[in-house]
Amino acid sequence: MLDIGSTLTVGQPPQGLEGYLNRWWQIIRQQAGDQTVRDLFGTLTAALGPINRTDLETINPNLVDDWDVGYFDIVLSQVRRFVVGSAEQGYMLAHPRLRTYLSSCIKTKPYCEKLLAYCAQWKHHQSRYALAYYADHLYIESNYETLFALARDKVFYQTLIDTFPEDPDLIVKTARLALEGAIVMDEAILMAEFLILHAQHITSIFQKKSPLEVYRKEGLVQAIQVIKTYEFESGTQWSLVLVGELLKAEEDDQALEIMEWLLEREINHWSNWEGQNSTFMVMQRLGISPDLFVNFLKHVLSANRHDLSNVFLQLIRGFRGLEQVIQDVGSDWNRIALTQAIEQAGKGFGSEAIRTSDTLVSNRSQYLPVIAEALVNAGDIPNFRRLLIPCAQYLDASYKMCKLLEQAYPDRAQAIARLSELNEN
Repeated sequence: MLDIGSTLTVGQPPQGLEGYLNRWWQIIRQQAGDQTVRDLFGTLTAALGPINRTDLETINPNLVDDWDVGYFDIVLSQVRRFVVGSAEQGYMLAHPRLRTYLSSCIKTKPYCEKLLAYCAQWKHHQSRYALAYYADHLYIESNYETLFALARDKVFYQTLIDTFPEDPDLIVKTARLALEGAIVMDEAILMAEFLILHAQHITSIFQKKSPLEVYRKEGLVQAIQVIKTYEFESGTQWSLVLVGELLKAEEDDQALEIMEWLLEREINHWSNWEGQNSTFMVMQRLGISPDLFVNFLKHVLSANRHDLSNVFLQLIRGFRGLEQVIQDVGSDWNRIALTQAIEQAGKGFGSEAIRTSDTLVSNRSQYLPVIAEALVNAGDIPNFRRLLIPCAQYLDASYKMCKLLEQAYPDRAQAIARLSELNEN
């Protein structure tokens, strides 16, 4: 990581984060007199993730010397304090906020264009960066037509599966971004197409396996990858189920790791009322104080977390019959949330209905289309479209949403109906 102190001059203290970032920028500016250093920094600023040496040299031929095989390392050494990574794993700027800041200081458009052009040649070089981020670059540039073609490309989809078998979320990302592009364009037929395609990909990859089944058959790493594709509430519940399973197997360290990961993923969301409901209701049903639970989780990532591990494990060892608890709590809460969301939609409070739908803890494939129908009946098509992405997680919900798209866009109804029928058959 970047050594902040080493970049500062005594007597010139920065003022807040902006001051630090500006000071870093001034140092980078001084060291980037050479075009090769500028191109390296420009590419890393425009890149959306780690990018390896081969990719960087191909995109910027001036990083390669006809005589000196170590020329790239010489260039990199001039700015190494600002860059993390390795030739194989890929390089990136030392901090996301530094990248964001530099984006406002460097004219990144030429580098974004070069990255996009490089990604477009994925069939030729099979670059991991290109495969992972081509769809993102297209979406950011609003190049939706090419994004749609990429999402339909079966060879690209299979290449993702072969290259990133451990990352299902990345595999289905292209279809999700295509759906988001169709929503931006307000193209109903395309919404239906990529809604179904995304759900088909989810179903194909996971074959309706629960994270618990994946854990038992394939291991913890794969189970967590499955959870990452779930929406917030469902992911929380499955994480807790996995904790219970790990404790039964006396895998205490892994149970603690799951909770650390859960905290990192969700603690900010738990500060919102909507994010508190499902987790807190389960805790209350188990007789565990929500405040105690969350306060403890905040400490799990602290320097003293190992001292707290025994207390933590005693706390969560009280989980008995957790799956049934989740089912009971979810049933009670779903009835309340569904009624409330339908009422909100009917009264013209579509945004509130969406927020209420986020609190559903189970059977989302069943209940989300019901709320979507209420929004369509109320003529609130913009908020109806906001439910397309969460419904794209489920094949049955996707077909229900296609029916509602027919209702919301009557001039496209026949084409959407034919598309749905073709896919169902």
